Amino acid sequence: MQLFKFILRKDTPLQIAYRYRSYGIKLKSFDPPYLSVKPPMHVYQSVQFDIRGHDYVQLERFTSYVHKFFINCGYEVENFPLPPSKKLYRLYHTNSTNIRSDFEISEFRRIYRVSLFIPFYFSCDFLRYRV
Repeated sequence: MQLFKFILRKDTPLQIAYRYRSYGIKLKSFDPPYLSVKPPMHVYQSVQFDIRGHDYVQLERFTSYVHKFFINCGYEVENFPLPPSKKLYRLYHTNSTNIRSDFEISEFRRIYRVSLFIPFYFSCDFLRYRV
């Protein structure tokens, strides 16, 4: 004798005793319908990553790791470098307007565009990682 039967209601299995189904008991959800609606998952045609760093060698090592990662996942990858942006920093003597030293720091950028991107979950730290 079958005591329990699984009923699918809104993609969730409910286990109801067989004897209660014979009495015509109706299951009703008291939650408003907008609570059960799942947000749509966006599928992007391509996603662009902007990787920046002050050290060119470390940036190239990390971008080679990223490139191999997406190629092994089966995605099409395009990448191109941008010209480095140079910033001039000045250190002043304490309580003075006299310049103690000047130095220039370059910021290198590499743009990665991943095509046929199917959404998958990985740590947000991976996306926010700055070399």
